[in-house]
Amino acid sequence: MAIVSTPRESFETLHPWSIDHKHSYLGFEVKHMGFITIRGVFHDYEATILLNERDLANSRFSGNIMVASVDTRVQARDDDLRSANFFDAERFPEMRYVSSRIETEGGNQFRVFGDLTIKDVTREVVLEGTYAGPPQRDPWGTLRTGFSARGAFNRKDFGMTWDVELPGGGSLVGEIVTVHLDIELVPAQPDTKE
Repeated sequence: MAIVSTPRESFETLHPWSIDHKHSYLGFEVKHMGFITIRGVFHDYEATILLNERDLANSRFSGNIMVASVDTRVQARDDDLRSANFFDAERFPEMRYVSSRIETEGGNQFRVFGDLTIKDVTREVVLEGTYAGPPQRDPWGTLRTGFSARGAFNRKDFGMTWDVELPGGGSLVGEIVTVHLDIELVPAQPDTKE
């Protein structure tokens, strides 16, 4: 269980937000044979986001990703990723990330320290990102904000050790996985502000 830092301000300054999936992206990339970058996305994911607009460091969030929703545009590769070689989606259908603390770095820049769980392994992964800033209303009156973030981890640290050694040396599948998030948010509850 991740330890969530105690907000310095009252809980009322934390506002719940939901992901607008139509305007969001959750992707990843990994090297193939050491020189080609393979990119993919996850289509099915949710998050609980409590945002403190006045003090970003006192925000917190957690998210779940359904690993069977992986999509690299190649069916055979996606099936392999879902198999026991990698995610083992039948036994471990979800990945989970839970923030433990957030550090602001001037302006709207931030770093999130959190626990990533893949299969039955949990390790700390750091995300670096940019907060879009104070919420704004779209032309239809809905408040919106968002953030972009990037992080990386070694897949073998999470038990995804399958690989093939190349005849000339090196590996078929890169060890480092880079994740990219571009997330647009809308209020999780109806906005009652005038």
